This record gives sequence, C-alpha cells and structure tokens, in this order.
Amino acid sequence: MKVFSPGLAPAVSLSETPQNAPKQIFPSLQFGSADSFTLNHTTPPSKSQIKFGLQRPIKTTPSDYVDTALSFVRQDPNARLLVSTDVDGTLTPFVPNVDDANLTPQQTEDLLRLARLLYTRFATPLVVNTGRDAVTAVNGLGGAEALLGQPIIVITDQGLKGVDFQKTSRANQADWVAFEVPGSEEIFEKIAPFKAAMLMQKDALASLGTGKYEEKAGGVAVNVGSLNIEQQNRVVETFIEEANNTGLSVNIEIDGFKNDSPDADFRLVYEKAVVELKPNKFNKGTACEKISEHFAEKLNAPIISAFWGDSDTDNPGFKSAPLLSLYVGSLYSTPTRWDGRASAIQNEMDIAAKYYFPNPRHTDGFDVLNPQTGRRDDDTRRDISLENTRQMHTMIDIFGKRLTELPKRFKI
Repeated sequence: MKVFSPGLAPAVSLSETPQNAPKQIFPSLQFGSADSFTLNHTTPPSKSQIKFGLQRPIKTTPSDYVDTALSFVRQDPNARLLVSTDVDGTLTPFVPNVDDANLTPQQTEDLLRLARLLYTRFATPLVVNTGRDAVTAVNGLGGAEALLGQPIIVITDQGLKGVDFQKTSRANQADWVAFEVPGSEEIFEKIAPFKAAMLMQKDALASLGTGKYEEKAGGVAVNVGSLNIEQQNRVVETFIEEANNTGLSVNIEIDGFKNDSPDADFRLVYEKAVVELKPNKFNKGTACEKISEHFAEKLNAPIISAFWGDSDTDNPGFKSAPLLSLYVGSLYSTPTRWDGRASAIQNEMDIAAKYYFPNPRHTDGFDVLNPQTGRRDDDTRRDISLENTRQMHTMIDIFGKRLTELPKRFKI
C-alpha cells in the first residue's frame, strides 16, 4: 500500500504481542457479575450526564449558514475554507444496518461537485470524517471508482486513518493513497490483543442476536439495537472482561456512568445502538486539527475550518471548528427513556457546535423507543433522520451555487 503522509506518520503493522500484566479498568470498581453493571432504560439520565456547560448553538438555516461561511473568506482573500463532514445521520439517514447507509448517486454527485468547487476556490479538499472502516465508508460514498482523482480525503477508523482520493488513481484498495495520524501506531499495538480476544467471543455475541460486528483499526464495535436490556448488558460485560484480561486502560461512558481519566488509552461507549471500544485520545476532532495544520503549512494561509455533524458524539469535531461547526437535529435528547406513563423524558443536550439546523421532529434521529413496546422503532428513527439529511443536502446544493459566484483560482 502506498503511504500518504501530509505531515502524518507512516503506516505500521499491528503488533500481535500481548501486553504483560493485565490490570483492572478501575482500581476501585469491579465488573463481572450479572448485576454489577446495568443499562437502565427506566430512569432519566442525570444532569451530570447531559450538561457540560457548553454554549447553546445558534439556530440558523441552510442559506444563512452558507452566507456566514463565505463571509469569512470574503473578509480575508488569503483565507482558505476547509470543510469536514460526518456521514451517518448527517449525509445519510438512519438505517438498521450501517452497510446500507449509502448516498444516492445524485447525492454522491452533489458532494463531489461541492468538493471540486471548494478545491478550485481554496485549494483545500472536502474531508469526510467517519468512524466507519475505510471500505464501508468508501462504499457508502459511492464507491472508489466515483472518488478517484476527486479532491476528497476520507478519515476513517475513529480518526486514526485516512485516504487521499485526489492522489489515488486506481480503485483497488491496495492502491489507495493512505495515511495514519501521528501517534496511532501505539494505539494499534495496544489494541491488537483485545481485538484478538473479542474475535474469540464473536460467535457467542452473535448467539445473543447482535447486529454487525466491526473490527476497526483502533477498536471493536457491536450493534446491539435489536437486543433487550439484559442482552445488551451481557455485550457490555464481554467488552469489560476482555479489556481487563488484555490490560487496557479504559474509560467507561455508558448510560449515566462516566469516569474520565485523562491517562486512559480507550473509551467504552454506547452510542446510536452500538457498543464500541474506541481510542480515548483520537477522534474526529484530532484528525481535523491535524489536517487543518497540514494545509495551513502547505498553503501558507489561514485555515477556516467547518465541521458538520448530527450528534453530541460529534462534539470533538465541532470543537475543532469553533467558527463554523454545524449540528443538524434537535437540542433535546432522544426519548430513550420513558416514565411509565408513556411520555418521553427529554433533556436539553449540550452540543459544542456554533450553529444548528433544528429538526421539527425534536430528535437527532437515533435511539427512539416505542412507548408501547419499549423497543427501538426503526421506521420512526428513519423518518426523523430523513429530515436531518434533507436539510444538509439542501445546504450542500446552496453551498455549491454560492461557490460558483467566487472566481476559480486553482486547478484540480
């Protein structure tokens, strides 16, 4: 594989050597018994889980947001706009199987048109920033053939890796011009024993009825959206047990329980119906910052970053683009918990974005429960998230039209 290093680290192979002495995730807490850790969907989340003291985003519209973004570059002719976007829930609506979360051919063309317009005006690529693995991400964007030679960088695997398609001339994955974020090699080495241990548990997890099992560069993710609470608990316990057995240092952030050790290398989270172990110090935000630093140095110009996302899980990305971060969805948490009288318990979420497009369906499109069954209703989730993606593609269309009003300065 070719290695693209825009000031980034070269690719390295995973180490299969396990770490020595296993250690407990928390010195003072023990996990392992059936009732020691529970996902409780009958009580509201604590305020400490929801509130982090962030400033409330400013409500805007697709047209106004585009005007705001372009106003910055009009003030400084040398400034370059660098746009990064999430995929799932932002560009594509909710689907039960992540492999089906794909752009339509027209949406792919609209996105590529925006990428070309951004590059010919600012000499910066469009950055697609996703937690998916590279193959799933590329397929969801229309496939490698559609992306070849286009000014698009696809950041994958929890902000650890990337592919530069502007420098990629052949669709074969072995020929993709790929790179890794500095420091990622240490994560790959530490996570290897855990991934091997979880692979041994894959069949047992599947017997519970889990959905897609994803082995990512820096972790493992398991879809538990179709499981009941007891089964979800068992999946979480499996992650915790194997993390202990392989000596990982892990923060757990699940359903109101949160510890936040800055020294932990990994986080165990439950987001969007997925239980996932991911790097603690690498995310969409750190990847965006590295890409921004690279282009600021390469172009010798100030970079104005924009980041688009649909969830509080995108907060690291929002924080990397303080002037033009954009959230699509509601500022209220999805009604994942019900109070027994079939009325949703809602809490205002803290979103780190500067701006947001409100969703009239009041939710960000994930983790919606049916009050009669207490189970997730995929049809409701899909209908809600369709409004999010509709607004985003309206904005992309407006963005493209406004960019054509600016003079071309660079060739692809």
